[in-house]
Amino acid sequence: MICPEKAIGSEAVAGHYDSLDEFYLDVWGPHLHHGFWETGHETTEEAVAHLSQTVLDGAQIRPRDHVCDVGCGHGALCWQMAREFSAEVVGYTLSARQRDAARKGDAKGLKSPPTFHLCDWLKNGLADEWANAVVSIECVSHVWDKSGFLSEIARVLKPGGRLSMAAWLSKEHPSVWETRWLLEPICVDGRLAGLLSLNEYCTRIEAAGLRVVEARDIGPQVSKTWRVITSRILRRLLSRREYRQFLWSNMKSDRKFALTFPRIMTAYTRRALGYGLIVAEKPGCTSE
Repeated sequence: MICPEKAIGSEAVAGHYDSLDEFYLDVWGPHLHHGFWETGHETTEEAVAHLSQTVLDGAQIRPRDHVCDVGCGHGALCWQMAREFSAEVVGYTLSARQRDAARKGDAKGLKSPPTFHLCDWLKNGLADEWANAVVSIECVSHVWDKSGFLSEIARVLKPGGRLSMAAWLSKEHPSVWETRWLLEPICVDGRLAGLLSLNEYCTRIEAAGLRVVEARDIGPQVSKTWRVITSRILRRLLSRREYRQFLWSNMKSDRKFALTFPRIMTAYTRRALGYGLIVAEKPGCTSE
């Protein structure tokens, strides 16, 4: 596992997203994850929606299922699942600002609106075998105890239930240079507790008691995300004074993440950094 020299805990992750909340929303929107340019012809908005839909497709959610969104951000996917499937959805985030924003979603016409918890997933409090599906987009990279994270998912899933997850990846055997100058600094600036390779994730998922159904690295198809974001930031820097103040202010330590985008693009170009889509299933058949 690639990890920063200094451990990154949940408080640092929460502070990162609380500090950059307004910035993320303005630059990228409520879906705080990569876009997926599968054909290469998608608009940015279509690519972002396509990644969400790909994760949902992997989860195989059925009407009125119980679903967890681990690392739910502003809750956009939770509201989508509640509306499309009439699912009972619970979302978990470490960021108070994200939780508060998620709770402001439009509940009109919903019999069971999503509920949102400011909570570490390792302390989720759910009963055993509560969920038919668990979705998680770009959350696990912020977690140090990845085995515990996956074991909790296995515990709360019903037999036959599915995990559909998207995660930042490291390549299988990065060079010393790639590790020191690309991956470790990306972990520090992005508050990522550690990066695993695709094979390492599959091994840990199987060890947690789940069966891997699908695992693929779509790094080349998501890397355009950072070119789009960088272009948007540059335009805002030229036209908006508050952006220049935010990025250069000594009071905003998390501003460094906005300046590490070229490093991320380089890591994707070298294939040192990847992006995994993983679907796993809990053995057994649900009684429902």
